[in-house]
Amino acid sequence: MRLDPLTLSFALALIYLVAAFILLLMSRHIKVFSGIIHWGIGALLVSMGFFFFFLRQMNQFEMFFIILTNIFQLIGFIFLYEGTYRFFVNKKRSPVFFILAVVFIPLIFYFTIVRDSLEMRVLIFSIFYSAFYALIAMLFFKAKMYQGRNAVIFIGSSMAFMSGILLLRFFIVLFTGMNLTFESGNLINSAIFIFGIVVTLFFAYGLALLVSQRLNEKLTGSMNRFKIIFDTIPDPITITDKETGKIIDVNKGFVSVFGYQPDEVIGEISLEIEYWKDEHQHRKFIREIEKRGYCNNFETTFQNKQKEEIIALFSGVVFKNEGRDFLLSVAHVITDTRMAEAEALVLKSAVEQSPASIVITDQKGLIKYVNPCFTQVTGYSLSEVFGKNPRILKSGSMSKLFYAEMWKTILAGNEWHGEFENRKKNGEIYWESASVTGIKNDIGEITHFIAVKEDITQRKIFNEELRIKNQQLNDLNAQKDRMFSIISHDLRGPFNGLLGLTNLISEDAQSMSKEEIVEIIGAIRKSAFNVFDLLNNLLDWSRNQQGLIPFRPEKMKVSEMLADCFESVEGVAKNKDIKLKFSTEDGILCRGDENMLKTVIRNLITNALKFTPRGGVVLLNVT
Repeated sequence: MRLDPLTLSFALALIYLVAAFILLLMSRHIKVFSGIIHWGIGALLVSMGFFFFFLRQMNQFEMFFIILTNIFQLIGFIFLYEGTYRFFVNKKRSPVFFILAVVFIPLIFYFTIVRDSLEMRVLIFSIFYSAFYALIAMLFFKAKMYQGRNAVIFIGSSMAFMSGILLLRFFIVLFTGMNLTFESGNLINSAIFIFGIVVTLFFAYGLALLVSQRLNEKLTGSMNRFKIIFDTIPDPITITDKETGKIIDVNKGFVSVFGYQPDEVIGEISLEIEYWKDEHQHRKFIREIEKRGYCNNFETTFQNKQKEEIIALFSGVVFKNEGRDFLLSVAHVITDTRMAEAEALVLKSAVEQSPASIVITDQKGLIKYVNPCFTQVTGYSLSEVFGKNPRILKSGSMSKLFYAEMWKTILAGNEWHGEFENRKKNGEIYWESASVTGIKNDIGEITHFIAVKEDITQRKIFNEELRIKNQQLNDLNAQKDRMFSIISHDLRGPFNGLLGLTNLISEDAQSMSKEEIVEIIGAIRKSAFNVFDLLNNLLDWSRNQQGLIPFRPEKMKVSEMLADCFESVEGVAKNKDIKLKFSTEDGILCRGDENMLKTVIRNLITNALKFTPRGGVVLLNVT
């Protein structure tokens, strides 16, 4: 049986061309797999190689078309190999294929242009393409079994079969010398062409089958992944038939949040289940979906099976499946968030209305927040102190050790209490009592510091005034005690003299002459006046100790002052039979407060009389 090789080559060219068209079309629409476009380009190049073989009948260009045939077919097989590698995402390319490709071209050139040998070209083509088919077949057989197992075995077997046919052809030509060139129309050569056509058809069909199986596996895997994701997401998700409003499916998050089991809601209308708290909100959500085809973060209130309120951000999108519109809805529950926000608002109001200054800093001690009371006390607004260190308030009077101890305490996670002397924006000094502590995150790390401070300037002033008053009271008590001591000391002597004179006249009045009685009465009168003057002087001294009598120094004669002092204690001296003497030069003057000096001198004389024995002498000498 003889078949025209040109006709067979043209048929192969058409088959590869159709396969190339199908593969390139598939690569345009199927983006999930890599390598399909390489298969399409490879089939197109092989098709062009067979077209060039068909054109070899033009004898004047035969050598040129031989070269083009081999080049295009080789490049085409390189693309087929690369496409197979990319499709199965092999980790490592085999260098053997590319080494053989590099060796193949020089050999074909040599036995075509330098030494025209058809038999050598047949041998080279057969052995090299047998290897090419075998290497491609190995990629298919090594492919993972989940990647279209049946199609992989089908294609790999076809490629291996073609590799064996070409290897058989190589040995027949090598050992028998039989003419098995493409130009010869013998039975074996025709069979090889027919096998090539069949293998090409199997290869093209197998690739289409492989892509189809891979797509099915991809789709099945996507569905499985979707189901896993659908049930894993904690937010409630519902899929609803848009036309009827009936629920098609719900995830586990829906069951967990709303308390309804799937069989209780699937096939039911959401409004009839009554998990929408407000029907008006439901209509508003549906209008938004109708208008835009989607709705994002629509805040509304639902209720679970136990009629407990659930605040959520509701989002939905319309999608098509098998010609029908469905609505995918997701409810992100924010009940706890809204409750936390309400609590935070209360805390914020409490902080802003607090009568104490509140300062919050970051971990580095830079101010991030101050409340209105801080501004009222210091004069600094938040914008003026934001990002600055609280040291801008320092008065400069407190030691570095004081601040070092404070930082040591709060960095250790403890609360610090103490008092600051700070300076306001206008330069005024003020005092404040402060409590400083660290704010920790969930893992116990200090992220911020908060200081709660109270202006105690007025308290400090009051305490200082109270301390002064207490000191003054203590001083007054001490003065009182001294006054009583002085009164006891200074007045006892004159009163003893006065008592002695009165006792004398009382006991001896009958035996005394009139002149003696008059003398004693005169002495009594004089002693009484002296006691009165002494009492006035003591009262003046007491007032002077309290700062009520000013110090009035003046010049005075010392002799006159001493005479007055001796005269005031003369009764005491006579009572103890003590002689009083003083000597001073006339004209000696001194400058001082007369009452104060007399009080001091009388004290000295009184002390002298007290410790001088009866019949003694008290002498005061001034020079």
